[in-house]
Amino acid sequence: MKLRFLLLLCIGISFHTLTAQRKTIADSILKLSNAGISDSLRLNRMNMIGWNLTNNDPTRAREYAERSITLIMKMIKAHPKNVKPVMIELGVAYNILGSVAYKNADYPGASRYFLNALAIYEHEQDKVRMAVIYNNVGSIDIVIQNYKEGELYIKKSIELRKELSAGKPDDMEAKKALSKAYNNMGSLYGQQNEYDKAMPYYQDALKLKEESGDTRGAAQTRCNIGLIYLHRNKEKEAYDCFQSALTVFRQAEDQIGVVLALENTGLACAALKKYDEGVAALNEALKLEKALNLKEDVQATYNSFADLYMQKGDFKTANDYLVKFIQLKDTLLNDKINNQTSELQEKYKSTQKQNQIDLLQQQEKNKDLAASRQRLFIYAIVFVLLMMVVLAVVLWNRNKLKQKANTELGRKNELIEAQKAEVEHQKAIIEESQKEIVDSIQYAQRIQRAVITSDSYITGFVKDFFALYKPKAIVSGDFYWALHQNNRFYLIVADCTGHGVPGAFMSLLNISILNEVVIEKKITRPDLILNEARKDIIKALNPGGVEDAKDGMDCILFALDLEKRTLEYASANNSFYLVRNNELTLHQADKMPVGKSPKDHVPFTLQQLQLQQGDILYLLTDGLADQFGGPKGKKFKYKQLQELIQQHSTLPMEEQKKVIEETLEVWRGNLEQVDDILLIGIRI
Repeated sequence: MKLRFLLLLCIGISFHTLTAQRKTIADSILKLSNAGISDSLRLNRMNMIGWNLTNNDPTRAREYAERSITLIMKMIKAHPKNVKPVMIELGVAYNILGSVAYKNADYPGASRYFLNALAIYEHEQDKVRMAVIYNNVGSIDIVIQNYKEGELYIKKSIELRKELSAGKPDDMEAKKALSKAYNNMGSLYGQQNEYDKAMPYYQDALKLKEESGDTRGAAQTRCNIGLIYLHRNKEKEAYDCFQSALTVFRQAEDQIGVVLALENTGLACAALKKYDEGVAALNEALKLEKALNLKEDVQATYNSFADLYMQKGDFKTANDYLVKFIQLKDTLLNDKINNQTSELQEKYKSTQKQNQIDLLQQQEKNKDLAASRQRLFIYAIVFVLLMMVVLAVVLWNRNKLKQKANTELGRKNELIEAQKAEVEHQKAIIEESQKEIVDSIQYAQRIQRAVITSDSYITGFVKDFFALYKPKAIVSGDFYWALHQNNRFYLIVADCTGHGVPGAFMSLLNISILNEVVIEKKITRPDLILNEARKDIIKALNPGGVEDAKDGMDCILFALDLEKRTLEYASANNSFYLVRNNELTLHQADKMPVGKSPKDHVPFTLQQLQLQQGDILYLLTDGLADQFGGPKGKKFKYKQLQELIQQHSTLPMEEQKKVIEETLEVWRGNLEQVDDILLIGIRI
């Protein structure tokens, strides 16, 4: 689960929707600013308007801040020796621009504006505003994961806030400001998973918010504390925090807060196994997110649904939400690319239009110059010979052609530079897209690893075993699954159609079907399990019975009675090895897959073996034998693998795994891994 800690930015007013009263104040200030007042008073009132519009209308807030800066530059130019009175107002304007940039997720721009304001406040030794900016810059560093710098700035903010509030125990505004800095320091440590450091700061922030009557801020901090409880497996305490915050947000009609509390409640309910309540909370959150057009929150909620249903054991529904999560992430990425492309096109059109205007102006100047020269030629015709006039006309024409050539060359150079900039920009977009895709696949790897049976579960029944599992990509089409039921230990090693993301989806489907066949339908014979799984796979991949979908899996399925040392098995295309007294025996498989094929009406064969103490069973897929390498770049092949296994079968199982893995790496060398690799060894 991804913990989303809430940051609180200090911008002079609280970061929430303006009330009707604030809108009225802004309108009144606007009317006054147009009255016949001094530049100093007009500057102050424009900044006041900017503050009031920062959250409700950031575009207009930016316009007023820019107008303030223009007026300040005019005042400085008029009175260069008396700039001190306007410097604080200049810092305020920069602070407004920084806050707007932060709200628009332009973090480099926000940091630049805040640091401009900080330089002014430090020069003027305005400690109150310095504390505000220290906190804001630190907040940006947390967002961009520059934690070391963020920690320094927020510590400075805390130290200044403590200094300013010394001897003022009843100053409620000072307590609110200090609580924001404490909250952000907690979030800084929380995002680095340093929860023991984060908790004291959150507790101090909560105490100050409650003392100052900031119930909404206290609710925000309770959400952060609840996330730490959730990480510490104190699900009940986390649930109580989220419910308390939810009550406050509902009373305050803070829909964004309600969404946050509901999302976190869904996580807590999943951990507490209150699945129905968790689904209800996430559904309410999803409805609000869609109404408020909070697409990134919708994406996070889909992710939370997938986690909840995964814990519940409903892998099909979990997979459905995972697909929605990935689809929405791709949609958001495409929207981002389209918006950036549109902005680039608008900028390009604007530049082209300005170039055309400049060209027309230059042509007008050239016409004026040409007319002047023509008058000179007319005056000179009385004094010079006809040949001189002809020569002058020739020179004039040559000069005009040269000017035209230079203009065309300049236009082409500008076009080339614009195209170069566009190519570089698109490259950056593609690199960012690639990173987000890799992040999604890495998250899919986490889900797949959670579904595949853990080694710790297997060692609870089979003490001496190893699993060599090396996906070709981040996620794999190979998987192994185990279950102990009715005094029998079931183990399957399977190779799904494809590898990477398609193979991983097939592995999730096949694991879900195996769980349904063995656990829910209670089918126990290996051959009957594969027969039933084949029916379910064909039905899932070809529900209409029209398409010829031949996806499925090759596998070997064991049912071990470890007390009686008997083995029942069925296999689909994958054989296995038995080493007894250092002699290796190959046990062949049925030559058909678990899936759609020309033999999908033929039942799988049930095989039985009486095992002996010390026997070693090796289950594998084809990835290891098919790996290219060696001096001639050829396949490793099964014969060489059999010799390697037989040669080292007397070693402890973990040492066997190490020898096989090192031999494979030396064989592969610098060549790419061609397929997923899976080999499991069990000593009886």
